[in-house]
Amino acid sequence: MALVSAMYPVAEQVRANRIVKGVSIPHPCGDPSLPPELDARLRREIVQTALKALGAEVKSAWAGRSAIRTDCWKSMAPRSKR
Repeated sequence: MALVSAMYPVAEQVRANRIVKGVSIPHPCGDPSLPPELDARLRREIVQTALKALGAEVKSAWAGRSAIRTDCWKSMAPRSKR
């Protein structure tokens, strides 16, 4: 299983062995504040990262830091200030 979550510490606490960092709690796989083409690119990149995580070998069910952490969304346009 690959878990896409904006709450990385919570994903660690439930011992998910493949964690892909999401954008935000209400929108883990996208950012509606981005233009549609950038949001689609971001969603695609997150899903592709999750698919790669599924193919990654995990040595044990929970060997400390065996999770995969990605921050691909940071490469996108800056988020609006709240």
